[in-house]
Amino acid sequence: MNKHIKLLVSVLFIVIIMLTFGLSRFYFDVSKNTGTVKEPTEIVRYGPKDASDNKIFQSDNDLYGIVDANDRIIISPQWNSLEFAENIFCIASKKINNQLLTGCIDYEENIIVPFVYKSLEPRLIGNVTIYIATVKDDNSIILYNNSFQPLLNYSCKSVEFKNNNI
Repeated sequence: MNKHIKLLVSVLFIVIIMLTFGLSRFYFDVSKNTGTVKEPTEIVRYGPKDASDNKIFQSDNDLYGIVDANDRIIISPQWNSLEFAENIFCIASKKINNQLLTGCIDYEENIIVPFVYKSLEPRLIGNVTIYIATVKDDNSIILYNNSFQPLLNYSCKSVEFKNNNI
C-alpha cells in the first residue's frame, strides 16, 4: 500500500470510531428527564356492575372511573360521580369552573351529552327510559331518549308525568 491509501484508511478508521462513540452517547444518555412516572390509581372500593361486568370504582382521590371484568381501567377516575345508563353510556358529573355539572359520556370518554346540566335523571315511561336534563343556568328541561338524542327540538320550562305519559 502506498502512503496515501494508508493515510486515508487511518482517517476513515478514526472517523468511524468517533461516530460510534457519538451515537452511543446519544442513545444511552440517561441523564435526560424522559417524563414523569404517574403513580397507579389505587381502587378504594367498587360500585355497581353493568351487563358486561364492567364496574364503577372509587379511587384514592375520591373520584370515579370504570374498570372492565379484568380490572383494567376503561374510564379514568376523573369524575365526581358516575352511574351506568343505557348500553355503553354513563351519566357523569365533573367540577368545571367551580360548578358541578352533569352530562353523558361513552366508554371511550367521548362526551355524548354536554356538561351544562345540574341533573340528568332517568325516568321509565312504560318500558322506555327517558332522560330528563335540567340546565344549570336557567332550569330549562331537555328530554333525551335512551340513545341520548334529544326528543324535542326545543327546551321546556317544566315536565309533568301522568299515567306513564309526558
